[in-house]
Amino acid sequence: MIACLTLACGTAEDEKSTTPAAESPGVDMSKKTAYGTVAEVSAYLETINAPIVKIGALQQQYEEALASAKQGAADRRGTGHNLATKATEVRPGLQAVLHELDAIEPPVLLMPFHRDTRKMLATRIEALAKTIKGWDVEQADGDFEAVYREAEKEYESANQLILQLNTEMNRINSSVQEAVRSP
Repeated sequence: MIACLTLACGTAEDEKSTTPAAESPGVDMSKKTAYGTVAEVSAYLETINAPIVKIGALQQQYEEALASAKQGAADRRGTGHNLATKATEVRPGLQAVLHELDAIEPPVLLMPFHRDTRKMLATRIEALAKTIKGWDVEQADGDFEAVYREAEKEYESANQLILQLNTEMNRINSSVQEAVRSP
């Protein structure tokens, strides 16, 4: 199945390497999973695939700014200026993806997963907004460190949600694969 949220921290190649078992010929799409029928779950996963790929690409762009001041693997950090600049560039794209997610109607049993995916993205967008604000405060000689700490907290919160969503995605994929393999 699609391991979509791994993409938010991985590469597009990771995404392409997974093929839904439900796409195999002769699969009974009416079989039940813990999240709905194989057909419902597969259709939903295919629908959210494109937005998730966009999130991953935008996140990769931001990560490049984070690494731009890198001296070594243990010294991975960006400056307020380069992070705010990149945040300003990628935030509108993430907001557009959030609108795409809002237009998707998930199967009833996948609504909590969809809600949490949306929450992760909204949290990431908020972290970027705080990064931008931090740079503005820094330029005005204000208490920018507090704003950046808030941004880091939001960013870490989004990363924790990604880990939880990846775990849930593994359960969804396993559920579909078990249904497909059952007689």
